[in-house]
Amino acid sequence: MMIEKKSMTMRLFSNLAVLIFLGFSCGCASQQTIDEEKPLPFHLAVIPATRNVLQPVVLTTTSEQGDLLDIRFDLGTHELSDAIVTSLDGDAFLKATLLSYPEGLTPEAFAKSYLPLQRSDYWSSQAREVGADMLMSCNLEYDARITGGSNEWFWINHLIFLFGGVFAWLPDDRSYFVNGTLDANLYDSSFIFRNPRSLGEAEAGIIPLACRFDEVTLDFLNRASGIGTFALGTFLPSGWFATQNQTVKENLESEILKAITTDLVRSVRDRAREINEAENLVDFYLDLASVEAKRVQGEVAFAGEVILRSGRGVPRLEGFVLQLGDTVIQKDFSVSDRVLDEDLTQELEQGGFLVYRYRVEETLAPDPSSQSIKLILVQGGQFPGRRSYTFPVE
Repeated sequence: MMIEKKSMTMRLFSNLAVLIFLGFSCGCASQQTIDEEKPLPFHLAVIPATRNVLQPVVLTTTSEQGDLLDIRFDLGTHELSDAIVTSLDGDAFLKATLLSYPEGLTPEAFAKSYLPLQRSDYWSSQAREVGADMLMSCNLEYDARITGGSNEWFWINHLIFLFGGVFAWLPDDRSYFVNGTLDANLYDSSFIFRNPRSLGEAEAGIIPLACRFDEVTLDFLNRASGIGTFALGTFLPSGWFATQNQTVKENLESEILKAITTDLVRSVRDRAREINEAENLVDFYLDLASVEAKRVQGEVAFAGEVILRSGRGVPRLEGFVLQLGDTVIQKDFSVSDRVLDEDLTQELEQGGFLVYRYRVEETLAPDPSSQSIKLILVQGGQFPGRRSYTFPVE
């Protein structure tokens, strides 16, 4: 994944400079965009991120990605954890909460003091305490070495400098390479709590997500520091200097952090259907398009439909729980509550599935202290299970 360090204004000036001074247009890689979609209706608890710095066997001074630089990539886990939660909160998920280690324990001490299953129990208990529906663990693995060099803009910038002076500060004429991956795993908090497992086991998770990063491009404005450097840039093409310093390191780490979190949000949205359906954990899912939670004449009305795939151990939906502050409604489903969904059944008929719909429709007394409503669905049969959802009250 290539990352560009360039604001919209800088992009416009950069393209304009090329058009004016060179007489032709040059395409630039577009920044990653995020679709304007509603967040998934889950309260997500995020375990503080961990990191693993790779130790390369052979250190070389040059590579296909440029020269080995003196600066090193060093992204702290606190900064990473905060950025992950900030990006997911209200964007990919309705709410995201960062969990904390046991009081008085550092991450290293926690890892040594708790066995894998004990760590899983601790985090799942923490998730339940904050009322989370899902749990996410993240690990950043990277090579701290940074390589870099000039790119295709380097010589173009010489021409821009000859005719446009400081306009040559705008194009990204230096490339920097850091190889790494953020691995994130999503879990259903109630499943982990009821089925003690290590969070590292694939059977316990809903889906894994991976966000890879490698290249960052920086312009002179994001490499230079100090009046002397900028003064030098008015007399000489800027691509020759300010190539590795603390400013470069900080901007590089900042851009990679933005790229990681942006990619994580996009990955969640791209796989929203898998996250909602969680086929490896339960046989039902909520039809999100059918859900409404709104205030009507001083009360809160909730309505939605649950889809049950009946084909594995004769599952059945036992009931649901709706909770709005201190107000709780709990009801059981009966056979008469289910309606065969013929369209979905035909789509899955080769697998021997029958698809049923159950409708949840209730009115609750308002609670001024709560702006969200929680729905818990319970599955019975040979493979019991449950999932919870959190919706804003409009």
